[in-house]
Amino acid sequence: LDYIVMKLFSILLLSIIAMIQLNKVYSLINLNRNLLTKHKNFTSITKLNSALVTEANKLTKPLSNPKELLDKIDVFIFDCDGVIWKGDSLIEKVPKVLEKLRNQGKTIFFVTNNSTKSRKGYLKKFTS
Repeated sequence: LDYIVMKLFSILLLSIIAMIQLNKVYSLINLNRNLLTKHKNFTSITKLNSALVTEANKLTKPLSNPKELLDKIDVFIFDCDGVIWKGDSLIEKVPKVLEKLRNQGKTIFFVTNNSTKSRKGYLKKFTS
């Protein structure tokens, strides 16, 4: 039963992550569509690219107070491959970041879509 619950939980988390990524893609598509509608006279891809980057930069801005954001978030979900490890090597500073989050009482989940390792394999990787 635990195995089934964990599998369902993993599928749910991956579905949520996929929906978030899809939403980002739709936002970029809409941004691109709006730009094309707004500026019908683009004479080159370079000008279109430049306008797209300018508009995208308006949507994203650097955090002025990262602590304020951290205080609002209780749960962190990390993908393992490429975020925690690169291949079999732990990415530099990851242990410090995880320790800091744990010390602040944050809940941390690790997810992966890599089916080459079992949960026991990942547990071994985490504890080594």
